[in-house]
Formats: sequence, C-alpha cells, structure tokens
Amino acid sequence: MLYIYTNSSAGYRQFMPFINYFEKENLDYLCLYEGELDVKEKNNRIKQVNFLNSFKAANKANSSNDDVYFITGTFMNFLKSMIIKRFINAKTYLIFRTRGIVPEESYLRNQSNIRFEILSYIEKYCLKKSDFILTVSEAQMEHYIKKYNIKEDKVFVVHNFLNHWQYKRQSIEKNEIPSVVYVGSYNKWQRADDILKLFKKIKEKMESVKFIVCTQKHHIEIFDRIAKENNICVQIESHDYSNLIKRISSMTAGIIMRSDEIVNRVSSPFKIIDYISSGIPFIMTDNIGDYSRIFKDTDFVNIINDKESYSEQDIDTIIEFINKNLDRNSDEIIRFAKKNLDFSKEMSKVTFLKEEIACK
Repeated sequence: MLYIYTNSSAGYRQFMPFINYFEKENLDYLCLYEGELDVKEKNNRIKQVNFLNSFKAANKANSSNDDVYFITGTFMNFLKSMIIKRFINAKTYLIFRTRGIVPEESYLRNQSNIRFEILSYIEKYCLKKSDFILTVSEAQMEHYIKKYNIKEDKVFVVHNFLNHWQYKRQSIEKNEIPSVVYVGSYNKWQRADDILKLFKKIKEKMESVKFIVCTQKHHIEIFDRIAKENNICVQIESHDYSNLIKRISSMTAGIIMRSDEIVNRVSSPFKIIDYISSGIPFIMTDNIGDYSRIFKDTDFVNIINDKESYSEQDIDTIIEFINKNLDRNSDEIIRFAKKNLDFSKEMSKVTFLKEEIACK
C-alpha cells in the first residue's frame, strides 16, 4: 500500500506524476490531503484529512495489512508521517521526496545563518530517518551524500518529469506574431528582473515580438509595477494549470533563467516541463539542475550562459532562435519528451516499487 501525504495544491501538483504512475501500474495507493480540495479533484483515491484522523484513514485503507510506503515532500509532513507510522498496523517505510534544498533556499531569501543551521539539522534528521530518498536531480543526490554522508543505496533520482503517456501534441494554433512567454513567480533566484530587462533589449531589435508573463495572481501587481517603472511592454496573465498549458502552447518560445546558486544547480523546475508538454522551444541558462546535459544536443532549447547582462551578439542569437522557431511543429519536442523525459522509466528503477509491482 502506498500513501502520499501532502497539504497544499503545489504539493499535490508535484505528486501528480506519482499518482498517474500508480494508476497505470494498478498499485494500491491513497493520497491523504490535509487541506481544502478542489471538488473536481475529489475521488476515492484522494481523502481529505486532518492530522488527527489521518491515522484512522491510513489503517482503514490498508485493511489487508500489506507493507506500507509513506511518501512525503516537506519536513513537517515527514515528521508527521513518523508519528502516523506508529499507528499503522503494518510494516511501514518512510520515503522522503525532496523538492529542493531547503536550508540553502532559506539562506538565499533571508541571509540568516541561524535559520540555515536549524534547517540543515532538520533536513539531516529527515534524510537519516527516511528509509528511501527520492531526489529531483543527480546533482541533488550528490549534494546530500556529500553534505550529510547519506547512504547512496537508499537514494534514487526521479526528476520532475511527466509519464510518457501524459505528453500529448497540443492542437493549438501558433501565434502569427512572434511571442515569448515567461512562466513563473517574482523570486530572486528566478531572475524575473533580468528576464524583463532581456525582453526590453530584444524588443529594441525586434519590434514585432510580443512578451507574456504567466504568474500567480498575487504576483501580477509587482510584475506590472516593475514593467511600468522600466518602460517594458509585457502582457501579464494568470491561469490555472490546464488553461496555462493551452495558453503557452500558442507561443513561439518560453524562457527560464536562474541565478548561479546551488539551489538552482540541483533543481528540476516544473516550468521546463510546462514548456515541453506545451510543445514549445525555450531559452534557458546553463545552470539548472541536470537540464544542460539533457538538452545539450537538441535544437529546440537555446542554452545561454548565465550573465549579469547580455551583449548585442547574445541578443542577436536569441532573436535568431525565436525566428527559427516561428513555424516549428511540436511533434519533435513531444517525441523527445516521451523518450527522454519519462517519469515512469525513472520510477521503474526504484527498488521498493519494483517489489510492490512484482506482488501484483
């Protein structure tokens, strides 16, 4: 029996590839969701719980007393799962699915050494107490082994990919006007300021291009203010996930830039998979997780060096990339994703799941 324990819509989305994989393999699972669920998401595999009744829900679902695998994605949920484990009438394994390196992210936001040390202690405790660890990149696995001396045989790399059957050609007509989209928040390490400045430089040499930012509703105001202060022409929007994919499918290209920090070098942003599943080419800096290696021989990804500012020649190269992809068919991108960015292929190498599937 497999349990996913989460308490946020972002966490739930992170676990969607797991849920799709478990469904496809016909594995017994239950998502314990501590929070408000959208009505359309409710079904007999997702149970809305609070911490106190999660013990009862876990035992009731596992009526056959099979071995239990409890998957969580945050420190707090992992610590809760350690308590829940004591009340489950079966052998229980704790799996920590780490989405990022929290102490380093905290330091980047707050510049606090005390917070960094406290969060490092909690992170080490969760990693040491877990039976298995699922990291989002090879670089993140190496970071944990080096920093905390974690046993390598309990760590598995499972990128934030989709399952191969989830990549589908989008039947959306491309914009006739060249358009570049940024999907993301206004956070320091996402370099939103630099992306807006880059938009302005491109616009100076390519008047016909249109720029779109798709962000959360609470970030629209700050994007709008920064764009107006710097006289940057950009359209700012917010969409739910299904409409987001449809919206960006009509674009010429996407863009994602990251600062050269350890938090980015170990990451696996869903934004890249959003672009891929939408079938659009994109521009990215060369310091994002394992993606520089994964995309190095493709022509639908323009990998640029991480710089504070970009030269005229750099801008010309980006414009050339945009023009080259005005009429690109998304089939090549989808084929690449099905073959090389397959979540199910990575999950098939996870030892404890092999055993679970073999019992079916």
